[in-house]
Amino acid sequence: PNFRFQKDFLKPFEVIMKKNSSSTIRDMVVRCVTHFVDSQAKNIRSGWKNIFSVFQMAAADTDAQIVELAFQTCTHIVAVVFDRQFSTVLDSFQDVVKCLSEFACNASFPDTSMEAIRLIRQCAKYVAEKPHVFREHAAEDLINVP
Repeated sequence: PNFRFQKDFLKPFEVIMKKNSSSTIRDMVVRCVTHFVDSQAKNIRSGWKNIFSVFQMAAADTDAQIVELAFQTCTHIVAVVFDRQFSTVLDSFQDVVKCLSEFACNASFPDTSMEAIRLIRQCAKYVAEKPHVFREHAAEDLINVP
């Protein structure tokens, strides 16, 4: 099976988000990725890194709609997807935290910034309460290294 399909499929969204100056186009990218997460979260594997990359770029945006929609989706991922299927997001855990940090650093949206800090604390709590999950995952990575 091709475990890179989602990553390859989502890469153009990252490129468009990075290189397009039109807020309308960036908004559409965030909406597409949000729809993908909302409808397919249980099936996402290799695509999480790309998803958080798109949302990290959205977090630094100046358009309130783009920032808000991306943040709502990240909040949903941390609140719901983590509980249901954390193992599928685990490889991208650092990407989640980096993405939330970008929201926290966007001074144009102080309410979102404070909420992002709360979610980062929630991620830290998850690490503190479930260190075995991270250890087991790290051990699996060592075993799977050729």
